[in-house]
Amino acid sequence: MKNLHDMLLPIANEIRAGKKSIEVSELWGASKAFFLFGLQQESQRPLIVVTSSDDEAETLVSDLEFFGRTVFAKKGQPLPELRRFPTWGLLPFEADSPDSRT
Repeated sequence: MKNLHDMLLPIANEIRAGKKSIEVSELWGASKAFFLFGLQQESQRPLIVVTSSDDEAETLVSDLEFFGRTVFAKKGQPLPELRRFPTWGLLPFEADSPDSRT
């Protein structure tokens, strides 16, 4: 079985090579957050993650905070800043403006 570093290395190398978009699939539940934290630590670059719903974003942020506190902080690694942007709350064809926080 591969360790996390071995799984992340090819993707981190693509990031370092300047690839603008990388798709990763077959991650479920909290494994997404674990993978993302490891990838950020390996690449040492900021990551942007787009989720399909506000609930999914909240769950992901909660999982990221958990792994940050329990796994990566214990190793003495600095924790990256987490920011969650609010949803637009509007459909693309509606005439109203989105919430000013967005």
